Amino acid sequence: MIQKFYPHKKIFLITNNSTRTRQQILEEKLRSFNFELDIKYIYSSAYVSSQYVKQNLIKDTNQQEQSVYIIGQNGLKQEMKNNGIRVINDYDDTRDSIEIGSDEISSMEVDSSVCAVIAGINFSFTYRKLCLASLYLQLNNSTFIATNSDKYFTTQVKDRHMPAGGSIVNAIIGGTLVNPILIGKPERMTFEIMIRDHNLEEESLSKFLMIGDNLLTDVLFGNNCGIDTLVVLSGNTSESKAIDMFINKNMSKEEGIPTYVSPYFGFSSQNLS
Repeated sequence: MIQKFYPHKKIFLITNNSTRTRQQILEEKLRSFNFELDIKYIYSSAYVSSQYVKQNLIKDTNQQEQSVYIIGQNGLKQEMKNNGIRVINDYDDTRDSIEIGSDEISSMEVDSSVCAVIAGINFSFTYRKLCLASLYLQLNNSTFIATNSDKYFTTQVKDRHMPAGGSIVNAIIGGTLVNPILIGKPERMTFEIMIRDHNLEEESLSKFLMIGDNLLTDVLFGNNCGIDTLVVLSGNTSESKAIDMFINKNMSKEEGIPTYVSPYFGFSSQNLS
């Protein structure tokens, strides 16, 4: 287990990935690298979104009467259901017609139970889904929630990126003029829910360290939470960029300043001796 390397520390995994449930992250990602971590220490943007909905939008008295509309992968839908939230489009929507016009929009009935539109990466995103999200936001005054604002994913080819969940979120913003509640890194919400869940409110912020490879999400998240950060150079951040931010403190609205810089982060059993 990861924890055995740091027996007196709490190790958390914080990810903007909304395509998998926490259980899937454990089974399909961590265990594939021979890592074991208690699921209660895994904080995905899908899980944190579900906690926000439960705490702020759905009350115990009418939980069965309210639902959410999701633009996202099945993992996001399943995480909602795992936490007792009804998903109005809980089916394979890849079979839906992708075309929609003003006649259908004008006559379409909108389910009044939808209290939130939740958007994340969706590899089958269509204009129809955009229109449905727009209707729920217009007619139900539903809350717009974005699992994250990530701009792009890296691919196996160095100079080829692909649009991430933030591109879908921006499409909805552009079509509705409604700004979302942002859930994932670099926003503080995950940190706030994490310290509440684990009774860490009284702990000094100096005892926390955020480790990641991305200045836009991981490091800026740490900055926003008031905790130290370690950026590793084995992923998205180049050595020259990290050193420039570290030495010159060229903080922007979109990039964080690391406290520490390391070529990589790792451990072995030899470190225990």
